[in-house]
Amino acid sequence: MIRLSALIAAVTLQSCLRAEEWPQFRGPSGTGVTGAQDYPTQWNTGQNVRWSVILPQPGNGSAIVAQGKVLVCSAGDPKGLERSLLCFDAQTGKRLWTRSTRVPEEMPTHKTNRYGGSTPASD
Repeated sequence: MIRLSALIAAVTLQSCLRAEEWPQFRGPSGTGVTGAQDYPTQWNTGQNVRWSVILPQPGNGSAIVAQGKVLVCSAGDPKGLERSLLCFDAQTGKRLWTRSTRVPEEMPTHKTNRYGGSTPASD
């Protein structure tokens, strides 16, 4: 599940990396549409995937692309007491940095929408 989220983000963003910044949920205009013409229509673990990473915990948030970096949110632990923003190099998938914060207590959440459900934004 965790690897799948990152894999889908990497595949989805591969065409956006060449075409334009994807700085927020659903892209630059908020429509989920890219101007790219050469995006992949099929992918699997060996086809049309530049890189994938394992995230600390599952999450339903979307990744964004800004200035050659892919940013994604993830909980740092199963109870969501730590929330993190992870930054990866868009070309290589190398983790560049992680910024985390702690929350004082576990908050309620739906079992299918764990604590990494936010989508970052960049200006």
